Amino acid sequence: MTSYTSPIAPTSPPYALSQDPVSPLLQSCTVEPAIAAVRSKIAASASLNSSLLNLLMLTMDAPAALGHMSTHITILRTELSAHSVALEALQKKALQTLRRHELFRDSIVRRLTYRITAMTAKFREKSHVAEKEYTETVKELSRAETRLKLLAAKLQEAEQERKKLEQQAAEHREAHRKIDELYESVFAGPTPGFAEEDKRESAYDVALQNLERTKKDLLAARKAVRSLVQTGNAFKRAGNFLVHAVNAVDASFFLALSGAEEEIKTHERYRTMALSLVEHTKDSLRPMDRKAEEVAKRLSDTIRKGVVNLEDISSKQLFLDSVAEAGKDLNEAAVLLDQLKALVKEKERTAAQNLGQTARALEDARQALQEVRQEAFEKVVGFGAAPPAYHECCDRSSQFEEAADDGSVLSDTFVDQEFVDAPSSDAHSPQTPSETTPYYSPSFLHSNAFSPSPDVVSALDPWAPSRKLARG
Repeated sequence: MTSYTSPIAPTSPPYALSQDPVSPLLQSCTVEPAIAAVRSKIAASASLNSSLLNLLMLTMDAPAALGHMSTHITILRTELSAHSVALEALQKKALQTLRRHELFRDSIVRRLTYRITAMTAKFREKSHVAEKEYTETVKELSRAETRLKLLAAKLQEAEQERKKLEQQAAEHREAHRKIDELYESVFAGPTPGFAEEDKRESAYDVALQNLERTKKDLLAARKAVRSLVQTGNAFKRAGNFLVHAVNAVDASFFLALSGAEEEIKTHERYRTMALSLVEHTKDSLRPMDRKAEEVAKRLSDTIRKGVVNLEDISSKQLFLDSVAEAGKDLNEAAVLLDQLKALVKEKERTAAQNLGQTARALEDARQALQEVRQEAFEKVVGFGAAPPAYHECCDRSSQFEEAADDGSVLSDTFVDQEFVDAPSSDAHSPQTPSETTPYYSPSFLHSNAFSPSPDVVSALDPWAPSRKLARG
């Protein structure tokens, strides 16, 4: 059985017409008005573009000249200050030599004394020396005064010149700002008919994204370093209160009356703060590399372990054992903290190096984009493809490289501001806790029969404990 096919039946699916490419004529009708609109914008802005380019060309040396002039003025001021001091010394010397000269010139008694003692020749010699010394000092003083006046005149002239250069440099910066705004208003986004401009604009956008990503990484690393520094401070404070708790127990006959519970509660506050700071660091560094993530996880787990559970403690010995275990965890956490801090600092150094490279790449992309936009004006309203009369003079890579702090980084004294150390509740504690009272493992405090040597204590404790807390 054969099927019937209509001679007018379509030989392709009914939706095939919608997939046909747009005809060249339709494309031309769509693109030509867009190109004409861009060219119209360029023509309307041509006069402003030319005036700004001419101003940039006339003032292009002003920024560098201003920097040199500022250095020159600094040198002149230094020399002027030094010559002022030298002039004061010469004035004092001139006054002294004048007095000595007058002693021989105007003193009749001195002259008669030398004549009576038959020492007239010696008198004349001393008088001549005093007069010569005074004369030379006066000449030197005159030269110094002349030099000082010359320096003051040069300084005044340089300051006047700097004011002119400051005005020219300000005009140069303003011209840059205006031409940037002009080009953005004409060329921002896809620009029909200017494929090369679109290509370089895309390259500039990519370079800008790379720079912003690098800045973000650098700021995150700096924030993490500061958080880890605060974690170390919290460790020290927590260790201080463990030591005070042990001292309080040893000094009291009854555990319940020793006041050690308050010391442990304060230790717990610092331990919790340290854990919070570590978690804050992990959040700011995500995504982390595998090694840093492993160390950070071990650090958090170790801090969580360092708890002194007061509810399960019924005797002094159990209490001391629990504190010793917490101290061991604290010391282990300190070692892991140093490892994590070293990894984060390495990440910070890498980000700082990358920042310079990405800033340089962004500036190169910006100058390339600026050049092709200037050429677009030449092609539309100039003389064919003639190169622009002005070439980029101001390198902005140093400005791009600036990575200012966003203000969200913790203060270096965060721990001290959050928990101000009050005097210990234990009247027998040797001193109130502070950063100068480091912690060491209270396992050495369990028995009065053992007194550790400084070498042993230093080997086990990363903060080199104070010997006044060791007992034996």
